[in-house]
Amino acid sequence: MQQYFDGARLALRVDEISVMVAALKHHHGLARIPCMVGDSEPELRRIDVPLVPSTWGLWVLNHVDLRATARVRVCRDFLVDTLLDQRDLLEGRHSRYGQLQPLA
Repeated sequence: MQQYFDGARLALRVDEISVMVAALKHHHGLARIPCMVGDSEPELRRIDVPLVPSTWGLWVLNHVDLRATARVRVCRDFLVDTLLDQRDLLEGRHSRYGQLQPLA
């Protein structure tokens, strides 16, 4: 982000997303956070800078011995269906960027 905000300095390091969101809400700088977190917070706004998208994937795994177990299969199917239903939010296509009024 340094290349977009000349003179910016590191103000805070956190290892918990909820702490980072709280800091952002209290105007303590900028942060790169998952779209699903930022787009779910009406007080936060996206910044229009070209960042390289994350290449992280999401896996739903289970132990090979439990693969055929009904309750594990039902849980796995539920998780997969829920993640697919929320795909736009997870991939950042649920943005309100451009639809919002500027903050006062």
